[in-house]
Amino acid sequence: MLVLIAVISFVASANALSFRATQSLCWQTEQIILSSNGTFVIYDDGVKVYSGSYSIDRSTGGNAIELYVGEHTLRCTFSWAKDRINISSLTFRGNVYRPCRR
Repeated sequence: MLVLIAVISFVASANALSFRATQSLCWQTEQIILSSNGTFVIYDDGVKVYSGSYSIDRSTGGNAIELYVGEHTLRCTFSWAKDRINISSLTFRGNVYRPCRR
């Protein structure tokens, strides 16, 4: 029974449109925070620059997200960490963001 529940939980989370855990990714002075509730915030040097919602694009096998800012949609590719919960890298505007170490 516990195995069945674990499998159902994994399948349900694999089909989710947002990440199971909040992701905090950095590149130089910029930080992208992707919350598990499907929202994101982008900071540059601690100042909020953009915010909006996002979703994981399942048509790519779950390796791309779409950021929705007003009427614009920005597409980013990412790589999963080995745990398939966290992101190991995200490409946004040609820059590679990695988990923050600050």
